[in-house]
Amino acid sequence: MKVRNGFVSNSSSSSFVCDICGTSEAGYDASLEDMGFKDCSNGHMFCESHALSIDKLSPDQKRKLMIENTAYCYAEQIQNLDLSDQGDLDELEEYWEEYQQEGGDPAECPICQFKKYDSSQVIPYLLRQLEWTDQDLLDNLKQDWNGDYSLFIKWLQEQKNLKEKINENT
Repeated sequence: MKVRNGFVSNSSSSSFVCDICGTSEAGYDASLEDMGFKDCSNGHMFCESHALSIDKLSPDQKRKLMIENTAYCYAEQIQNLDLSDQGDLDELEEYWEEYQQEGGDPAECPICQFKKYDSSQVIPYLLRQLEWTDQDLLDNLKQDWNGDYSLFIKWLQEQKNLKEKINENT
């Protein structure tokens, strides 16, 4: 079976892959929400279970998030609300409900908040930090595993299992 990254659509079928854990879901006429996924305005897609909670924010924090992540004219309306006025607070809550339904808030995204990472984005960063080229990485992998890819895959699986055990105990 071929696994595809990100959003894939074939007529009425859709599939989604989590940028954090790699879980994939597919269905017909399915949306992100139908399949238990969320996305953010920076293009990350992740399982709802990974989403960070933004439910307990103060009115001022909600306003700040909406201003940062909405269109200018909409942000200006929110900025002009008087949070000491109950009518304006009620209006802010209405905006907040609409805002959350639209989804895509980076504050909810564990990747944007540096709580989790997307390997495809971290590898170029690590190469730069190590001052390695792609070829340096490949040469090191080949040397470390004596050119035996199956040993490397076995080690990766052991690391994944170890990480899962550690996560179970915390």
